[in-house]
Amino acid sequence: MLVLLDQDGAEPKDDLAEPKREFHYSNRADGSFGFRGSIDQETGAMLAGLISPLAEPKSGTDPRTTPQRQGDAFADIIELAAGSENLPDEGGERPHLAITIPLQALKDAAGSADIEAGDPIPVEVARRIACDSTAMRTVLGANGVPLSVGRSKRIIPAAIRRALIVRDKGCAFPGCHRRPRQCHAHHVIHWANGGPTELGNLLLVCSTHHRMIHHTRWTVEIVNQLPVFTPLGEAPG
Repeated sequence: MLVLLDQDGAEPKDDLAEPKREFHYSNRADGSFGFRGSIDQETGAMLAGLISPLAEPKSGTDPRTTPQRQGDAFADIIELAAGSENLPDEGGERPHLAITIPLQALKDAAGSADIEAGDPIPVEVARRIACDSTAMRTVLGANGVPLSVGRSKRIIPAAIRRALIVRDKGCAFPGCHRRPRQCHAHHVIHWANGGPTELGNLLLVCSTHHRMIHHTRWTVEIVNQLPVFTPLGEAPG
């Protein structure tokens, strides 16, 4: 058998040198986003490798379907990427979600908040996001023109977050094994209502259980320096 070797190698494929990728997204009438697209094999394999561990059932009784778990995993990936220090700036700022809400509305948990490039959101959603975010106080005049803008301030200082990681080691909800980098710091008494940013008023929770606290009939309190979750109407055990 005669084998001829081409020292220059095979002709490069255009789809390897310049992979074809598309991503289309749009706002839906209910405020959600729809999207479609395609990515190359290599990038798809990386995406599958990221989604797989994040989409694992949280417990043996996890009620979510596989597509729902994968959708939650995709949202987790976006949130992790948004917190990366390596993302490029746009207009001199790192990528962020800008929410505008009057302080009194934030305190009263009533009304709505304005979200950048989207429809207004319920104030309780804004309160959840504000638990662990960067806040900037802006004073507006009667005609809505900013009169003064304060310095942005991270709600949870790095030292407090490190202490939370040592105590909670990840999501504090029983049976959840989400790691610290996948968790938000939740104020038991919201800082807008005077709740202190200290260990006795904070706990780490993943995005799923953070939503559960804010948007379902669950409460949480710190008992003997540890978080205790209780369905509304039941006394802590």
